[in-house]
Amino acid sequence: MADEKMTFPNSAPTAVSDYENQNLHLAGVMTGYVQLSLTNWNTTALPAIAAGGYVEVGGTFYKFASETAISGSPSAGTVYVKLVCSGDDCTPTWANTAPSWDAAKNGWYDSSDRYVFLAYYDYYGANYIQKAPIDRFMIESPALTSDFATAINGGGLINGSFEHAWLNSTAPFGWLLGLYAGGTSGFYTTSPAQGSQSYYFVHPGGASNGGGFIVSDSIPCSPLFDIEVSGIYWATVAGMKNMVTLYWFDEDKAALAGAEKYTRLYDSISNPTSATAGEWQARPPATARFCHLHLAGGYTDTDVAATAYFDGFEVKRKRQYRAGDLLLCYADDEYVTSSTTDVKVKEFQVLRSGTLRVKFDMRSQHTGYGDDARAWIAINDAEVSGTRHTRDNTAFTTYIHDIEDLEPGDKLQLWVDCEDILNDTYVRNFRIYADCYDYSPLITLDLTGGP
Repeated sequence: MADEKMTFPNSAPTAVSDYENQNLHLAGVMTGYVQLSLTNWNTTALPAIAAGGYVEVGGTFYKFASETAISGSPSAGTVYVKLVCSGDDCTPTWANTAPSWDAAKNGWYDSSDRYVFLAYYDYYGANYIQKAPIDRFMIESPALTSDFATAINGGGLINGSFEHAWLNSTAPFGWLLGLYAGGTSGFYTTSPAQGSQSYYFVHPGGASNGGGFIVSDSIPCSPLFDIEVSGIYWATVAGMKNMVTLYWFDEDKAALAGAEKYTRLYDSISNPTSATAGEWQARPPATARFCHLHLAGGYTDTDVAATAYFDGFEVKRKRQYRAGDLLLCYADDEYVTSSTTDVKVKEFQVLRSGTLRVKFDMRSQHTGYGDDARAWIAINDAEVSGTRHTRDNTAFTTYIHDIEDLEPGDKLQLWVDCEDILNDTYVRNFRIYADCYDYSPLITLDLTGGP
């Protein structure tokens, strides 16, 4: 807590401390005055109030003559240092609740508690990053203004090409920076992959050392849409460990837990050594309403001295497939088999998640033969329950199924066989339908050479 309350002198000053008190109170900035600093500015370590600072709280001056620990245990995310003052005591305390501006007090307050610093307490480790006076960050930081990203960028990623930096900082604007032990970072302007500069992390080598990471501002999301992340990345040595991750948060911006805490999009110790485009896709958990993009270069569990580069990142929502009656793609060639063992005859690869409508026609060689023609739909060679059909008639019949829970990269297939080699199975018109045409086309892997 503060070592001393600076009371207003009520008599002629006679000691150095009296003059000190008088000068402070007569200063033109008495209301809202703050001259405090933190320890560990340039590291991820837990900070404290540095010795030698002064602050006015609710009309009373306090002095921190010695370094003072900040009490409390904040939750992950944006954290604040508030001063809880009573009588002669003024205790710096961690808080997760944001303050409001009090014009009469010329400061950020929550009731009688004055807020003086801000940091970001990350959920990847006990790291305190992007420490700063709160008055600066309440104006500049999108992490503190929940509608900032929505207002200027439609809710997407801010400064994904790293063209802008925070004032007097090596961190990109709109991002929070953390460095691992021994790590350094900065803007790369010699040969950026996009725009005028890329962002880099240097792993110096050595056990437990690393480069660093940056964390984006909050990005609104919904489980009704997939998220597509794209960006450019490379490293000077392939074997360093670099990662691209989405961390998920609920509507109150509280981090999700367990398996829903994050989705790792890229995690490699075999990185490209020249600028390479990457595209990744993720589905937000059911309770996710916000996400943060986390880029890590030179993670600490891999001892490889190298530099990681990132550039040109974008985060967009991607509409999931929804079943409908608009034809997306087709493989119409007729296929016939007398095989009594399973045969995969037609195949598409999907590029999104969601539900698609699948149709196909089937008939048998003979009518009333007694041993049936058979066909069914599979995902990645696994039969989809309820889609197996039999036919003992020479007239084609169309079968229709809505296939749910598709994921990007899944292969949607048509398999056939026949019960008897003397009653062949015929299939044709393997077709995929959705509710609109606004989707990337499926990849046709038609094994019969159809369109």
